[in-house]
Amino acid sequence: MLLEKISRIPNTTDAFRLEFENGTKMKCFVENVADFSLASGMELDGERYTALLEAVAFSRTRRRAARLAASRPISEGELKTKLVMKGESPEHAAAAAERLVNAGAVDDAACAESIVRRCAAKGYGPAEVKRRLASAKIPRELWDEAMEGLGDQSETLDRLLRARIKTGDRQELSRAGEYLARRGFGWDDIRSALRRFGEISEDEE
Repeated sequence: MLLEKISRIPNTTDAFRLEFENGTKMKCFVENVADFSLASGMELDGERYTALLEAVAFSRTRRRAARLAASRPISEGELKTKLVMKGESPEHAAAAAERLVNAGAVDDAACAESIVRRCAAKGYGPAEVKRRLASAKIPRELWDEAMEGLGDQSETLDRLLRARIKTGDRQELSRAGEYLARRGFGWDDIRSALRRFGEISEDEE
């Protein structure tokens, strides 16, 4: 297939447009141009053209992976899933994610710690933290160490209760307990917090 024209795409630093004699237009990247020694007037046989398509697709996947990893902490598993959802092949997604892991740009343990810190800052309990770790595709063997970042959540429970309880009647206490449960706290911790709240209220009378 004859490559009739190669031109840089405006407002980009490393993207080119390839135009072939059959009317096909293709976006490629600087490494593709270099690796295949592309030039206007060049003839590519079927095997070479297929290899170019594969290389361009992987270059696109790598760039998309890098953008996702740069936007926020992300696990290897979540990165691969997002890439496939955006149309990249599973093979390219896995290879691109592996490259970023090897480069230190994607770190499952660091991602897990970040999730725990955010949850702790927002006042979520252990069950909700675990749900988010699972959603982020953090390997299960990393959960326990990351969860240590939650620490003692007694103060968080007390603060949330003070913000929810106004009269202290039984119905309000029940609703407050259910609210804490929805935020991921266990009932043993909730009952302890409710007892502390009752003791504080009695002291204030």
